Amino acid sequence: MSDHPIIKLLGDTLLTQNGTKQTLSVCEEYKYFGLYYSAEWCPSCIAFKPELIQFYKQFNDSNRIEKFVIIYISSDYKEKDFKEQFATMPWLALPYSDRHRQMELARHFRVQSIPALVIIDSHSGELITSCGRTCVMDDPMGVCFPWPMRDPVEVLKESTLISSSGDKLSYESVSSNIKGLYFSAHWCPPCKAFTPQLIKLYRKLQKIGKKLEIIFVSSDRSEESFIKYFSMMPWLAVPYSEEKTRKELPRLFGVGGIPCLIILDENNSIITKEGRVEVNEDPEGEEFPWRPKLVDELGTKHISKLNEEPCLIYFTTCEDKELELAHFALLPVAEEYQARIKRASAEETKITKLNFFYAGDAEVCDSVRDIIGFGDDFPLLVILDIPNGKKYIHERSENMTSDMMGKFVRDFISQKLKPVMIGN
Repeated sequence: MSDHPIIKLLGDTLLTQNGTKQTLSVCEEYKYFGLYYSAEWCPSCIAFKPELIQFYKQFNDSNRIEKFVIIYISSDYKEKDFKEQFATMPWLALPYSDRHRQMELARHFRVQSIPALVIIDSHSGELITSCGRTCVMDDPMGVCFPWPMRDPVEVLKESTLISSSGDKLSYESVSSNIKGLYFSAHWCPPCKAFTPQLIKLYRKLQKIGKKLEIIFVSSDRSEESFIKYFSMMPWLAVPYSEEKTRKELPRLFGVGGIPCLIILDENNSIITKEGRVEVNEDPEGEEFPWRPKLVDELGTKHISKLNEEPCLIYFTTCEDKELELAHFALLPVAEEYQARIKRASAEETKITKLNFFYAGDAEVCDSVRDIIGFGDDFPLLVILDIPNGKKYIHERSENMTSDMMGKFVRDFISQKLKPVMIGN
């Protein structure tokens, strides 16, 4: 039954402490799988493992209707380390020898750091949450297990927002504005440095009539710290008493660290997750609300895009004139792609999302070159699909034209291009 979704993901067999077990029989026994990404060399993994073992044993001893099993997905450097780690675990494991599958699973579920716990349905293989680690820590009794990912806007709508003066407002009252969700805490030095910057820009934008509302989502460790920190802010906040909401929102929005500023548009769609970078680069707010450009110079603020969606990147020399020419060469290609997206939307068909960048001298450009493995060659046109672990390299040409770029994009959309796995 190799067409079973879970077998496609995990293979035919899994390891137990006493040998192997057919994956299909595990699917029949358990409703939920927890894919646990960890390694012997990772200090955070060492700290989290006892908490996860305690949760797992307690959950399975509680006679819950939802049967749950964890599968260790190893990032250990040596098989010896894997065996030592697995011997201390009360669950199953993906065979260590299946390294390719381990990498494919990480790409499929977009696991970017360890430890990570991904909860999936054992029959469909569908993702329930990629934030299982946080869920275990926040809900050690598993009251809300399996922690399905909710629409974060619905979570916001359930909250009663407050102002620093004590007024109460609903999310609907500011929903038609541009919103900035500000994840921050009084104990965090980078937050305390960034907050005055954000206050200055917020007041300026308010003064010139821009419809912006910021909502503070606190990670403070006490209500006293929250009150002290929030008292200096001229915007709204999720009340400190709404602990569940304050912990759920960063998980649902994929906040990896603070300070973080996520900008939502008038329809509650994400404009950018890199609001902090935008404020730092545009302190006067001249390009507010920082909507994505059809073509942009690749920079730090685009890292989340690189990790989440396919991106076309045109590498040329870093001279100003060459960068300007790269922008204008890509622009008609991006416009043609956007027109195609609109037609597809009207016809209710889907086209793969694609972002358009040209590479200058930002540090992230060197990192991308390392991923591609093409050194300092110029010019170079590539579509990098990090989520799926693939790259598409255009044949080298000294005279790269818009027509050539356009054909490359059309061939990508129609799946005519042959991918190369990242790392090869």
